[in-house]
Amino acid sequence: MAGGASSFALPFTEAIDFLKDKVDVPTASWTDIREAMHARAFVVAGATKAQLVADFHQAVTAAIGEGRTLEDFRKDFDRIVAAHGWDYNGSRNWRSGVIYNTNMRMAVAAGRWAQGMRLAEGGGRLYIRYTAILDSATRPLHREWHAIILPVDHPFWDTHYPPNGWNCRCSVQFLTEDDLRRMGWEVTKDEDIPAILWEKRELKTPDGTEIVSVPEGIDTGFGYNVGKAAWGRGADRLAIERHGKWEELKVPAGLGHSADKLDPVKTETKPGPAAPKPDKAPAKGDAPASDKAPAKGDAPASRDRGIGVGPPPSGPGAPPATAPAETVDALRQALRQTLGADEAVLTDPLGERISVGQAIIDHMIEVPSRIDGRERFFPFIPELVEAPQEIWIGFAENTASGRVSIRRRYVRYVQIDKTLVIGLVADADGNRWSGMTFFRGSVSALKNLRTGLRIWQSDGTGAAILAAATAAGQAAQGNGGEDGTADA
Repeated sequence: MAGGASSFALPFTEAIDFLKDKVDVPTASWTDIREAMHARAFVVAGATKAQLVADFHQAVTAAIGEGRTLEDFRKDFDRIVAAHGWDYNGSRNWRSGVIYNTNMRMAVAAGRWAQGMRLAEGGGRLYIRYTAILDSATRPLHREWHAIILPVDHPFWDTHYPPNGWNCRCSVQFLTEDDLRRMGWEVTKDEDIPAILWEKRELKTPDGTEIVSVPEGIDTGFGYNVGKAAWGRGADRLAIERHGKWEELKVPAGLGHSADKLDPVKTETKPGPAAPKPDKAPAKGDAPASDKAPAKGDAPASRDRGIGVGPPPSGPGAPPATAPAETVDALRQALRQTLGADEAVLTDPLGERISVGQAIIDHMIEVPSRIDGRERFFPFIPELVEAPQEIWIGFAENTASGRVSIRRRYVRYVQIDKTLVIGLVADADGNRWSGMTFFRGSVSALKNLRTGLRIWQSDGTGAAILAAATAAGQAAQGNGGEDGTADA
């Protein structure tokens, strides 16, 4: 059982896991990423250095994992600020309180959703009850929403699942039909659900003022379901996601496509030999990946499979190979020569560890057309992760489950000799390698793959890109951002 009418039998590890699973993202302003993206990214507005963000991430995760108070966290806050010389916006108590309270409340909300989804595995209808703290500080609309009971899949929870603002104290209870009968509660009738009115609000960003639509009574940036974004909806999430598309979530204007020129870098690495091709030729018009520039908007990892679903299957449960054994052996050996083993863990410039292994080959041999010569470029994998020219992050939402996935993309434009220039792009979902695209062509073709939010550049300007916007970002924070003082 769940919530206040019932109690969870499970330890509250889901809230801790929610924070642990987040990816560190340096940002200049709280507006750099929006709403559901926050379920996958750990950010501190104005923290533009990767290690600074990582230290805050560790401190916040330890706070919820070890039950530390705000005063305990403030000691970590002071230590981290001193170590990095961070010049932050606002007073010490206000800023540390915003970081602590927002992360704690979001983690608890996401954790409760995860427990609710596990409760749904027992079968039967599941409901959510909105609960507000009814005192003098409660916002009027939050008071009005108190005690609303609706099915877990009701659209109301897509926008009104709390917390619904800065310092919002509202929460939820997950209830079964048995809970409702025992408590004498009834599901809210449609005519009794308060009308949702959408407001147009001005949002100051480092790139100027935007007009955004937000439900009345909800602070800008909070009009989403953090639990659904983090964990998805439904007991059998993976089965559900196979029936849904992954749609890109656009980062704000000015932070997306990069028009910067990317010059090729020289390398001592040479392409390896090609594996024997299977007898079945690729379908007509299916050009090899090495000769095929991606179409506008294409994501390399999603060209063969859905982004964010996880690494291709490997091992005993993997689909049967359609390629001859000679080809499979050659492909596996080519990857072993690059990695020095069947699997290796590579560390990128931001300290993220990426696992690369034979799942790449499992994925290739499922479809003969994927055996197109890309194995010749396996030797470039280590430098692509360890010494990229750029790192981008992007977000996608599954239309069936509502879960949000974060993707890390590595870009390197390599000049192999005087006549051969290769574009290399690798995707990592979570911390596992999920795809690689390479092609011959001009750097302009790479622009279609350089999408999302750029968080690293090899020439050191990655931090400068964010730092240049920090002042504007701090100015924008006074517009409905991390200055919230209202309670609910």
